[in-house]
Amino acid sequence: MSQSENSVFVIYREGSFGFEEISKILEMMPDNASVGTKQGENTAWKLFTPDKDLHIEEQLRRWVDLLGGKTEKLKELEEGGWTIDLDCLVQPEDGAAIACFDSELLRQLSNLHVNLIIRFWG
Repeated sequence: MSQSENSVFVIYREGSFGFEEISKILEMMPDNASVGTKQGENTAWKLFTPDKDLHIEEQLRRWVDLLGGKTEKLKELEEGGWTIDLDCLVQPEDGAAIACFDSELLRQLSNLHVNLIIRFWG
């Protein structure tokens, strides 16, 4: 089965907020950031996976490794009103896709204070 897989770590909140706050709290710089300037727009802070050639499970393990030491900081952002997502896209080339995650990875993800979104698009 051949498929393309991609994941993005995104923190967002409706309204106009300085995304520099997120960079300062996480001690990381985003790959992309934007400030919502109109009603209904989000301020967003994003990191893209550098490992697009890896299966989605391995990409998620890389996110756990990268973010695992920042759980309290992520919780602080979450409690401050920010939404935190790991947004994944799996694009099968033959019409079918499977994503299987072991229980240890799921436990580690749940400790990060992030939402997991997996989109299957063929």
